Amino acid sequence: PQGALVAVECNSGAVKALVGGRDYSETEFNRAIGSNRLPGSGFKPFLYYAAFEKLSLTPANVFVDRQITIPVVGASDWTPQNFGREHEGPMILKRALMKSVNAIAAQLVERVGPDALIDVARRFGIKSPLKPVFSLALGTSGVSPLEMAAAFSTLATGGIQHEPFWIRRIEDPLGRVLEEQIVRGQRSLDASIGYQVIDMMRGVLTSGTGKVVRRLGFDLPAAGKTGTSDDFRDAWFTGFTPTLSVSVWVGYDRGMRMRDANGVGITGGRGAAPIWAEFMIKATNGEPPREFTVPSDIHFETVDAISGEIAGEWTSNRVKVALRSG
Repeated sequence: PQGALVAVECNSGAVKALVGGRDYSETEFNRAIGSNRLPGSGFKPFLYYAAFEKLSLTPANVFVDRQITIPVVGASDWTPQNFGREHEGPMILKRALMKSVNAIAAQLVERVGPDALIDVARRFGIKSPLKPVFSLALGTSGVSPLEMAAAFSTLATGGIQHEPFWIRRIEDPLGRVLEEQIVRGQRSLDASIGYQVIDMMRGVLTSGTGKVVRRLGFDLPAAGKTGTSDDFRDAWFTGFTPTLSVSVWVGYDRGMRMRDANGVGITGGRGAAPIWAEFMIKATNGEPPREFTVPSDIHFETVDAISGEIAGEWTSNRVKVALRSG
């Protein structure tokens, strides 16, 4: 398989590191920029932001993980499947993102609509063509690792989007500045809604599909999301700290399935997240822990992960959620 990695400085957009393939002498194609591959569930943070903004939902709202079929005008009905082809019943939305439940994502995109989802993805910084179909919520339109790293950095900055750039300054032999990149960011997301998504994505690393990152020893405050396309053709992990956003993709150039020696498919959690963890351990070596900025109108409640109600003394399945005032 091939691979690609992009690291973007959150508060400026500066590209700090880039790997376009496993060996430049074998192929000079830069997969970090020029390869648009299906992000799978890595696209879901855009969907959840859209659901919170457009539908006024919260991470504690309850949806039912069940078999769902969505009618499509002029085409066959859409019946998405969960990764394990099983259903768990009711759960809060934070748990649905942590466990990457496709059936609940489908219910959200049916209510939000593909056009609203595309609008939100553009505001995050996604520029690749996106098809206005329900399955977009499950990452069926191609994106590049550079786009994903830059888009997730918009969350880390509290909703300020920065265009990625490569050269900070050019000087002549006498030190005179010939060209300089002026860092300009523009607000494109609501900070409070964005923080709710960050808090949910932190759960992906602690007890969700990306928990391998913590097992491998990366312990700084961080958030992220795994992604796996159909038939294990693409494995992704995109995650960020308050200062650095990194996207990793693994896959075959010709789109073949990735399976191990036992025939088990390679997911984002197995194929990309360990690379992300190893890179981040080295890239952040010596950095003190930095927490994400909590907006003033955010408060935290511990709720039952199934019912969404405030957790009682004997509640066993407890999840802390970030809620906006009101």
